[in-house]
Amino acid sequence: MRSVHRAFGMLAGWAAASLVLAAGCGPSADTPCSPACGAGFACYYGVCVPDVDASGPPDVRDDGGGEDGGGDDAGIPPTGKLDLLFVIDDSGGMAEAQQMLVAAFPRLLDALFAPPPAPGGDPEYPPVEDLHVGVVSSDMGAGGFSVPTCERSDDGRLQHEPATGVPGCASSYPAFLTATSPGAATARDFECMATLGTNGCGFEQPLAAMREALTVHMASGGDDAAFLRADARLAVVVVSNENDCSSDDAAMFDPAGPTPLATRCVDLVDRLTPVARFVTALESAKPSGAFAAAFVVGVPPSLATCNTTGDRLAACLADASMQERINPSTGQVQFVCEEGAVRATPGVRHVEAASRLGRRAIVRSICDPRYETFFASFAELAQTTR
Repeated sequence: MRSVHRAFGMLAGWAAASLVLAAGCGPSADTPCSPACGAGFACYYGVCVPDVDASGPPDVRDDGGGEDGGGDDAGIPPTGKLDLLFVIDDSGGMAEAQQMLVAAFPRLLDALFAPPPAPGGDPEYPPVEDLHVGVVSSDMGAGGFSVPTCERSDDGRLQHEPATGVPGCASSYPAFLTATSPGAATARDFECMATLGTNGCGFEQPLAAMREALTVHMASGGDDAAFLRADARLAVVVVSNENDCSSDDAAMFDPAGPTPLATRCVDLVDRLTPVARFVTALESAKPSGAFAAAFVVGVPPSLATCNTTGDRLAACLADASMQERINPSTGQVQFVCEEGAVRATPGVRHVEAASRLGRRAIVRSICDPRYETFFASFAELAQTTR
């Protein structure tokens, strides 16, 4: 069984860096689209976002053109089936974020199985009828080196051990959950499986974990192959309070390396695996294009240009608050946001991945506790993108 007592990983102990977050003008990313969004904003999947592309009308839906792929619907899986994969950071400092995630999960189930009605009375988007829910951790070890908190590796395999710190969990769970309707039992089982604790490797590699899960373990003949169905849509949710440190170069994690372990992923950024490779892995898992991705990561919650769809993230990547900096007084990476016990460093590589995925992806600050609002909008994205 997994232990969920709070244990600080390699990067825990960061001093609270004081950052002034740039506030977005006009409605925030939580503003509902009714009444209409203010000047300079457009309605995307139920929330007001910066209208950086004024050529598109409000409430734009992917028309299959541009960066989202061809407009031909041939080969697009029916919307009744959805494979929902969570990639959850299990390193130090993630306890409260995991709690907020499981608390918001029932809202996501409701939004998937029972979409809100459109003005004409029909569902606003197609409901899910058959759901798979799987969980993998960000722990990919440290390339075989002996590093505190990194002695083991989950290697992108589905995690289903019951959390010992959550009362009432069953003694065991299947590799992934299945559901044909929302319900308290599914939400409870998800809590027991997704509360991964905080003992995972401090070299967080969620993008590598996603790649291994989708292209190795869930591929034909893999241990988790039953999770990924050819006739289902795919949705991936990444939840992490640190930047991705995925690297195929094992020497990157050598304790005898040239820089401190706590800042290794910033100091040796050129040795990280290019984000484009992980985007390609996700795209190859669903060649039809019927997939969506959400990144609940380190971005300023008050900066609207960072809490939006992937095609509108250029300003976020260029913002000064999203540049990784080392605090000279602590020797640690500065935080980009803080809310209660949730602290996060700039999730630059996560935002880059979302940007490369365009309208198939959406980003939300892990420091914003209103996960329910976000998941309601993501349900629509998961069921309509192509």
